[in-house]
Amino acid sequence: MTAATLNLVTMIVVASSYGFWVCITGLFVFLWQGGIYGIAKLSAGFISDALISEVSIVGGVLIAAAGLGVMNIKDCKTINLLPALLMPMLYFLCSHLLGF
Repeated sequence: MTAATLNLVTMIVVASSYGFWVCITGLFVFLWQGGIYGIAKLSAGFISDALISEVSIVGGVLIAAAGLGVMNIKDCKTINLLPALLMPMLYFLCSHLLGF
């Protein structure tokens, strides 16, 4: 909900600068975020709270790395670190299949 509110405010500001057609892109943003919500709703039954916690931790580290790059403190190639988001999923899959 917070992201949607921020997107709304941003779209209003950008539309006041660039015109009405920017508002049309709001439809595509709605479809994109709605699709993500739908996928999350469908997969909620087989994703554990522990997996969500681990992926959130990795995501937080990636956001911090991106922030360091934005502030010109350390140039972290954050795009190269994106496969790290798959590691908790692979770990939980392997531990489930091997019975840990």
